Amino acid sequence: MRVTTIDLSAASIAHGIRKAAECQVNNLSFLRGDILDLPALGRRFDHIECVGVIHHIRDHERAWRELAAVLESGGTLRAAVYGKAARLAVTRLRSIIAAEGLTNSDHDVRRLRQRLAEPSLGGWLRADALDDLATLGMTRDLLFHPWEHHFTLTEIERIATSLGLALLSAVVPRELRTAYLHCTGTALAPVRTFERWRDLEWAYAGSLAMFEGWFQRA
Repeated sequence: MRVTTIDLSAASIAHGIRKAAECQVNNLSFLRGDILDLPALGRRFDHIECVGVIHHIRDHERAWRELAAVLESGGTLRAAVYGKAARLAVTRLRSIIAAEGLTNSDHDVRRLRQRLAEPSLGGWLRADALDDLATLGMTRDLLFHPWEHHFTLTEIERIATSLGLALLSAVVPRELRTAYLHCTGTALAPVRTFERWRDLEWAYAGSLAMFEGWFQRA
């Protein structure tokens, strides 16, 4: 099996090449490129992994189209994107940031991180989400990204259907499966339809968990 890694960042590519050499992994190839230019590679793939990327692209629907365009018939796609319900606290904090005119400068980000330790502001985030504020870069990614998009499952279904991508299975976060077991006394059955997935949509509220699914191109 051959694996191709594509990244826009030269630094990330260099890190990947270095780690592959350290671990003596010889079936990887690394390409620097843009997800919006995938067809220009002239290649098709049996499986694609795209986790935590699409929601940070301004033209996110085009990103979905480009991924589907290079996927072989019958090929699979694992994709994970930010969900609207899961990011409610982030949406609230971003509205506060906008109202106060805060920028993504080191000064403003440091001040904000200090304030997020206070219940009046940091209380919008769950305690386990505070790990995402460990560095200035992580805080910018969480609260200042200019093109961040939050999906609903209805939106994901519309896009997937238009591209001929069928949902094979939703990857439901462990904490949600644990909560389901606690509330119902039964384990959550595999989620293989958008209708069933939407039944769980609001269980994601405030969790910061992504909507992660496995899709197959018809």
